[in-house]
Amino acid sequence: MSLVCTFVAIVTRLGLVAAPVGFPGHVHAWVALPSYQQSDPDSLPGVEEADWEAERPLRRLHVDVFHSETEPFLASEDMRRTLWNLHVPEVQWRLLMRPSSASEMVLRAANNVLHSVTRIQHQPTTHIQTETRAAALYASAMTFLVGRPQAADAARFVGGVVSVIKEQFPLDTEPVLSRLLEFVSDSNVGVTNPEIGMHLRNSIARLRDPSVEVKKRKNEKYWIGMIFRHAKFNYVGVILGWDEVCKAEERWMIEAGVDALPRGRGQPFYTVLAKDGSSRYVAEENVVQLPSLATSWEPEQNLNWDVVRALTLIGTSTIEQTFSRVEVDEELGRAWFVPAVSTAEEFPDDTALGVEYMQKP
Repeated sequence: MSLVCTFVAIVTRLGLVAAPVGFPGHVHAWVALPSYQQSDPDSLPGVEEADWEAERPLRRLHVDVFHSETEPFLASEDMRRTLWNLHVPEVQWRLLMRPSSASEMVLRAANNVLHSVTRIQHQPTTHIQTETRAAALYASAMTFLVGRPQAADAARFVGGVVSVIKEQFPLDTEPVLSRLLEFVSDSNVGVTNPEIGMHLRNSIARLRDPSVEVKKRKNEKYWIGMIFRHAKFNYVGVILGWDEVCKAEERWMIEAGVDALPRGRGQPFYTVLAKDGSSRYVAEENVVQLPSLATSWEPEQNLNWDVVRALTLIGTSTIEQTFSRVEVDEELGRAWFVPAVSTAEEFPDDTALGVEYMQKP
């Protein structure tokens, strides 16, 4: 997309009318030839795509800047064929083949950033810095929220902003949420999505309340500070917190297929810090405790200093806020992140389980 925007800027400076086109797959450029009626600039966004005869454009060009070394010009028939193969309704073809507005391009760029970060998270061989990931998620979520404040999925973007702030900038959570609530009120988002304002107000109220919600253990199998491996995605992480049942939003549970899990949404769910620096919400059935040397003869499965070091370095701020220290027993191949005072107050029974794990033969 950046290459197309650069091309459009150069063509515009040469005196021609040009604009990016948000065509499915990848963006290309629209260029008006000198014979184009430039006297009516308002006609640009709604331009027709009928001025093509025998595959020879009479008044405008569609330029595939990315593949300019092979086939730089796109034929109208080829574009229609692509849309047909993608099963795009014919009534939308003209809309997708016309020049796009600046807001459309900004939203598309935000969507690209969001998908890139999400895709990288599921690639164990690819690493992204925690600060880079947080900035990308925050920027894309805020872009969608500002650009489409009354969209049906606005609540999802508010949740994205809140999660990044809580994870990376906990001391800034209250002022950021307060400003976000002001924006939601001023942009009438609350009228279309009243649950957003309610969620923000409840979150701010909880932040201002000095009391701690104490979570007593019931059927939870694992504890705060335990290092584990994900059963499906195979990444290593450390447990930061847990809920008795899944407390995520309904939309997230549907997208993540929570109800398709053998134990469904009624099982405990754990907030974890993954080895790549991302914060995730994991069902208990997908948490696998790493075996110690006393139970495993496979070195690659054992917990070692490299895992502890990687978790500490990649999630320094989160580790410092949640834990007071890390204990490692090299002889038994065990390690445990010891909960900080505030964490122990919230999960008072977990510390004893960690101590028992480290001391048992």
